[in-house]
Amino acid sequence: LGWNDVGFHGSEIKTPNLDKLSAQGVRLDNYYTQPLCTPSRSQLMTGRYQIRTGLQHEIIWDCQPSCVPLEEKLLPELLKEADYVTHMVGKWHLGIYKKDCL
Repeated sequence: LGWNDVGFHGSEIKTPNLDKLSAQGVRLDNYYTQPLCTPSRSQLMTGRYQIRTGLQHEIIWDCQPSCVPLEEKLLPELLKEADYVTHMVGKWHLGIYKKDCL
């Protein structure tokens, strides 16, 4: 979805369910991100600016001995604590050189 693809931003596209969620919930319309996947993913998964985790500069490739700092609690871990079921799908780019990084 793009900015102008929802009714609550004035789109011609009808999105009544999203409009209702937006009206009754918290609207996050100022999220600062980086143009690379590792810094952006680290922000989303940790809730911290990438400069705080040291992942602000580039992509972590499969062969690199680096990953999100292991002391960081990630979003899936918090969701599991709240009794949600989680599953990993798609690109990771947060480090895979050892199993603890996954």
